[in-house]
Amino acid sequence: HPEPKEMHELTLCCKTCDHKPICYDCIVIDHKDHDYGFLHQLAQDQRAEISALLAEVRERGDVSRAAMTRIAACCQDVTERQASAEAEIDALFNQAYDTLRARQKEALNTVHMLMKEKQKTLEAQAEALATFQSSLSSSTSYVHRMLGSGSDAEVMLSKPVLIQRLKELQQQECVLEPAASADLWVDQDSQSLYSVIAGFGAVHALNVDAGRCTAEGAGLSGTQILDMPSEFVV
Repeated sequence: HPEPKEMHELTLCCKTCDHKPICYDCIVIDHKDHDYGFLHQLAQDQRAEISALLAEVRERGDVSRAAMTRIAACCQDVTERQASAEAEIDALFNQAYDTLRARQKEALNTVHMLMKEKQKTLEAQAEALATFQSSLSSSTSYVHRMLGSGSDAEVMLSKPVLIQRLKELQQQECVLEPAASADLWVDQDSQSLYSVIAGFGAVHALNVDAGRCTAEGAGLSGTQILDMPSEFVV
C-alpha cells in the first residue's frame, strides 16, 4: 500500500473474516486466498438479516408491552379480588357468629325450659306431700286426743271411722324420692367443632406461581386444579 488503507475505497467484503470491509489491494495482501464479495451486495444481505432480527426483537417488545398491560390489569384484578374476598369472609364469619349466637340463645332457652319443667314437677310433688302431711297431722292429732281424753263409749263408737282413716293414711301412696333431679348434660364435643372451624372459610388460589402451572398434551384444552376448572393456553 503506497497510501494508508483509509485512503482506499472499501468496495469489497471478506466473507472469511466475518464480512470485514476491504479494498482491492487487501485482496493480495492481508486477505489473500480468502473468500470475498462486493460490499454493496453483501451489505444488502446483511441489512435484510439485521432488519429481520430487528423486527423480531421489536415484536418481542410489543409482546412484552402487551404482557405488562395484562399484568397491570391482573394486579388490579388481584387488588379488587382481595377486597371482595375480604368482604366475603367478613360476611361469612358474621353469618357464622349470628348462627352461633342464635344457637346459644336456643340452648339457653332449652336449659330454661327443662329446668322449669323439673321445678314444676318438684313443686307439685312437694305440694302433694304437704297436703298429705297436713292431713296426716290433723288425723293423727284427732285420734290421739280421742284415745287420750275420749270416753270408752266415744272410742268404741268412733272406732270404725278412726280405723278407716288411719288405714287410708297408712295405705296412701306417696312419692318420697325427688321426682326430678338437677342432672343436665351439655354437649361439649369441642373437638368436632374445632375440626369444622379448621376448614371453615378455607381460601384457595389458582396460579399463585404461574410459572409452575403448566399443562402438556395434544389437543389439551383444559384441566383441573383443586377440583376446579382452569384454562391453559397450549
